Amino acid sequence: MILTYVGLWLLALGASAFFSGSETGLYRAPRLRLVADAFSGDRIAKGLLLLLNRPALFVATTLVGNNIANYLLGLAVVLGVQAYWGSGSGAGLAELIVPLATSPLVFIFGELAPKHVFYTAPYRLIRGLAPVLLLVTLLFLPLSLVLWGLGVALERIVGQSPTKVRASLARHELEKILRESQEVGLLQVAQRDLAQNLFANAARAVSELALPFHRIPHLKRGESRAQALKRAQRDNVKAFAVTDTGSREPIGYVRTIDLWLSEASRIETFEELPKIAARELHGDALIQMNSERWAMALVVDDTGRGIGLVTFDSLIDPLLAGPLITLRR
Repeated sequence: MILTYVGLWLLALGASAFFSGSETGLYRAPRLRLVADAFSGDRIAKGLLLLLNRPALFVATTLVGNNIANYLLGLAVVLGVQAYWGSGSGAGLAELIVPLATSPLVFIFGELAPKHVFYTAPYRLIRGLAPVLLLVTLLFLPLSLVLWGLGVALERIVGQSPTKVRASLARHELEKILRESQEVGLLQVAQRDLAQNLFANAARAVSELALPFHRIPHLKRGESRAQALKRAQRDNVKAFAVTDTGSREPIGYVRTIDLWLSEASRIETFEELPKIAARELHGDALIQMNSERWAMALVVDDTGRGIGLVTFDSLIDPLLAGPLITLRR
């Protein structure tokens, strides 16, 4: 009988080590490698990404698993002591001493050592144990959802999102990787600064960078080409918005280089003004404008109403902030 309780104790210790280590392993696993494996059709990588993108659910699962494992550890010790000593006079004292004596073992082999092991080889270990992790996630889902709901309620009360905290930590880790890459010669200083600026601005909406119509250099349709070229040279303007006579709403744009190459005396031809949704991300808008060779675009809200203009240079400028400001054209 005593061997049964010893086996239960060892099983619970292994469960505690599994949940403690997997929590560290999943957060330490390289996300880019998981994404690459998921795109190649790897189901295990897809499952791990599903958990990694839902940190509240994953943390709740590990908390439930650890609590169950710790409860079984205590239960196995108490039942084992009772089975060995019975109900004699020494049983009560043994029930106090044995848990105290086994606590260091639980801390070392159930918490500390697994975290260290998973920290040193996160991807290999988390990949190997992923089927078990995904299975227990499904088994504990009812309890995990309760904890997740409590976490959401606490977030609203406190006003601090764990996801934002995790994103901030990830950004610091990314900056550390960029610094280390520069130190070992993989990146030049300018490349590191450009990468940092890119990641810092990638999630910004285009609406944050849009300028009101009156702040964009503009020309009237039919205006003198010679006067426009003088303004372009004086103010270093690369593109003008074009408005119709009697209206302030832009109907297109014209590049300064096209004005130089044109033989017309007045501005009658111009590029159609493309539209970009206000919620479009900075990085996506920059790629689109570069691929389509747009110098200027109209930023529109959900109703299609124009709220401002954005130029290709205005999207480039945030990437050339800080030490890279000298590279601005």
